[in-house]
Parts: sequence; C-alpha cells; structure tokens
Amino acid sequence: MLMRLPGIKVQGELSAIYFHTDNPLALECPLGLSPLQAGFPSPTENYVEAMIDLNRDLIKNPHTTFYGHVENDSMEPLIHDGAMVIYDSSLEVRNGHTVVAVIDNEWCVKHYCEHQGLISLVSENEKYAPIIPTPEMDFIIRGRVTAVIYEF
Repeated sequence: MLMRLPGIKVQGELSAIYFHTDNPLALECPLGLSPLQAGFPSPTENYVEAMIDLNRDLIKNPHTTFYGHVENDSMEPLIHDGAMVIYDSSLEVRNGHTVVAVIDNEWCVKHYCEHQGLISLVSENEKYAPIIPTPEMDFIIRGRVTAVIYEF
C-alpha cells in the first residue's frame, strides 16, 4: 500500500513522494517462460514459469524505499515525464548512479557524478546543464533509483 508522506513540500521534478507501508498488498502476476522477442515474433507457449510480485521483486528494503512521480524531460530518454521512480535511501551512491536529490527544497532525479572530489548532478537530456552543488546550497541525496515504472 502506498501513502503520501505528510509535511513534505515537493517541487521541481518529483510531483509526489510515497513510501512503502508495513503491510504491502501482494499482487502476483504470471511470468511466462518464453522470452518476448523485440524483433520477429516467435511461437509462444502457454506455460507460466513463476508468479512475480512487484513488491517482492522491486522492493528490497521496504522501510527505506520510496516512490516518486517524475515531471519534465530532463532525464529523457532514460526516464520519461510521468514515470514513477523507486528509490532506496539506504543504498550507497557511487559515480554514475541515478539518484533522487533535494537542492534548496527542489526535488530532482539526476545522475550522480563525482570527479576529482567535485560533485555534479547531470541530466540525461543534454539540453539541461549539470548542477554543481555549492556550500551555499541546501543539498542532500535522498536515495538511489532502483527501478523506473512508466505507462505507454
């Protein structure tokens, strides 16, 4: 079950933040044995390999995992406007990871880059300049993105 976090002002690129509750509703869906071809179609089998549960399969640390809806195109084509990101605040962040960060009360999704001791937050979309946090900024990494979900 998802719940909106009370008292959090959400601006910028994330329009809503949710967290995983203690009693998540399991929603199992069948996972087919045959791979889905992206090229020419292949014969399919009606055999179910296993049942997947998105809570179990996408959420490794329920108490430190959050969801956020993305607004704008700064991370396209990797993360689309309207996508939902799942991020974990307990995971270590390293160079190249995609993160959720807060800069001066503005929430954003960016690539974390560190080079010679300097941190920058880089968009996937080249039309956006990197953000270089300064000591004057209120800056924090909220977590590492672990999954992206979006509808067509």
